[in-house]
Amino acid sequence: MISDLTCCTAVVELYDAQAAPWDELLLPRTDGGVCCALRRIGDDDLIVFRGSKTVEDWLRDLAAIPHVPSGHPQLGDVHLGFMLGMDNVFAHLLPLLRSSVYVTGHSLGAARASLFCGLLCAAGRPPKARVVFGEPRPGCGGLRDLLRAVPSRSYRNAGAGRHDLVTDLVTDPPFCHPTALTDIYAAPLPGDPWGLFAYHHVWLYRAALAAAAAGMAA
Repeated sequence: MISDLTCCTAVVELYDAQAAPWDELLLPRTDGGVCCALRRIGDDDLIVFRGSKTVEDWLRDLAAIPHVPSGHPQLGDVHLGFMLGMDNVFAHLLPLLRSSVYVTGHSLGAARASLFCGLLCAAGRPPKARVVFGEPRPGCGGLRDLLRAVPSRSYRNAGAGRHDLVTDLVTDPPFCHPTALTDIYAAPLPGDPWGLFAYHHVWLYRAALAAAAAGMAA
């Protein structure tokens, strides 16, 4: 079994992708803009999607303004910017996957992780778990229905009267989160240059999960 902390740690490592060991690594220059990786952990396969890191990523986040859903034959209405490149990534990774699959991601990568899980479900290969961090709303009711039976945690960093604002996007109905958000909390550093988005750092999610794990072990 892969823990949520292990999932988050893998996401952190993917932000410096070539400094960590992967069994398969897809970089944006070769896969239509999606950065993801496969790591085998015992009998489990962990699929990891990186969040926004480059200007291109942020432009893709906003590609569907005004946020009109784009129909997908398996997933229904989804966010066009998040979906770009995902069908090719899915076709590449599916033959590599064993029976027990976990899917994780942060930010843009969290949205893509949810879309990837939807594609797995549509192919009759539902993942063992979906664990995402700082997830924007990736799709609509069709995706939510596909993921209904998948064990999921979608974490939001929230506390001290503030929260990760990326989880509020996309604001336009009928976009929705596939599952309810779970709040955890780690405070950003004073004067963080990300300003209003300071709660969004992936390392804050890892810190919150690590603190929770330490508390349970005490």
